[in-house]
Amino acid sequence: MDFRQAESSYQQLRGQLSGGRIAPQQFEAEIARLRVQDPTGRWWQIDPNSGQWLTWNGAQWVPAAPSRPIAAPAPQAASVPVGPRPAAPAIWEGLVSVVPGFAIEMLQRWPVYQKDLELLAGFAVPSLLPSLLLPLVPRIGRWAAIFVVLGCLAWLSWPLVAQWSSIVGNPQAVLGSAGRGLVGVSLLYLIPRIWRTGA
Repeated sequence: MDFRQAESSYQQLRGQLSGGRIAPQQFEAEIARLRVQDPTGRWWQIDPNSGQWLTWNGAQWVPAAPSRPIAAPAPQAASVPVGPRPAAPAIWEGLVSVVPGFAIEMLQRWPVYQKDLELLAGFAVPSLLPSLLLPLVPRIGRWAAIFVVLGCLAWLSWPLVAQWSSIVGNPQAVLGSAGRGLVGVSLLYLIPRIWRTGA
């Protein structure tokens, strides 16, 4: 125990005494245990009545002021800045959410996309763009990011909406639209994620 710890314990015990949580005899007994030995070997104790330091002179406790070095403040734990998450994990989180649907769409329609690169870009860009927005949300704001996601979702959904009558009731057509549908669901997942990320 050092001087500061003893003084802190004394203050706590003094509060317990004044609050009636301990009796005066118990207070004095506890204070007698708050002894500190300095580097020279001298013993120190706090006077229970005055709160001043006493030192043992070999025969009795006498008032004295301990000479102690001014302690440097205790090192504090390095503070971790609270802010946006690193960009790389956010991008990967967004991409991983879209990849299954994207892969299914590519497997189902690769021959069509291979012949028409504009059609491929019309699917790939709105599928992948929202996942790249996550690290940008703190800069552009959550509403702008959600607006972009909803725009991409509308772009991806338009072919399904336009062909709704031929898809409903046709299991083959439903399976053929599974990849696009999964990407759409993944984009819907990104909206609450963007909301939590944004400020």
